[in-house]
Amino acid sequence: MSSIAKFKKEKFKSLTENKIFICLLTTIFYCVKFKVKVYVAESCTGGQLSSALSKLPGSSLWFELGVVSYSNNSKNRLLDVNENSLMQDGAVSSLVAKEMVKGLSKLDDTKNGVYISITGIAGPTGSTSDKPIGLVYFCCFKDQFLIQSEQRFSGNRTTIQKLAVFWALQCIRNVLATSCIKNNL
Repeated sequence: MSSIAKFKKEKFKSLTENKIFICLLTTIFYCVKFKVKVYVAESCTGGQLSSALSKLPGSSLWFELGVVSYSNNSKNRLLDVNENSLMQDGAVSSLVAKEMVKGLSKLDDTKNGVYISITGIAGPTGSTSDKPIGLVYFCCFKDQFLIQSEQRFSGNRTTIQKLAVFWALQCIRNVLATSCIKNNL
């Protein structure tokens, strides 16, 4: 690898990590301000969103639960994702992301959480002609506010996972801002 390519790679890595950290801080701000905890169901990120949310001391103030449900079986057993949805639409679909969030919300006795799911193909294998590497679905829910998103990230597995974490934090922040600010006016 040339020194220029190595510099660009390092610069991208630190830029991405800084963006993730800034987005994490704003997400934490909203959680603490409005006394809301985050519940996470993630697949292709393999626990990295949960790791980011629990990185800082005192994370129990804003982070309640993280479930890594990588297999179809775990999505069905732990998050009550319908087997027909998994068979017809596949694990990487907006329907499955929505069902993951619905199942996740059932784990919250307080019903005051914000719920996020991530399912996708981080690569380097697992793609099909209609579901390429980098395809990631998100669903984020709080009260009656729901954000569903389909993103197509590019890069290697690590890059796709980091970008998915960054996007998920933005989804959480946006749902919290919309829900909590509107409900407190």
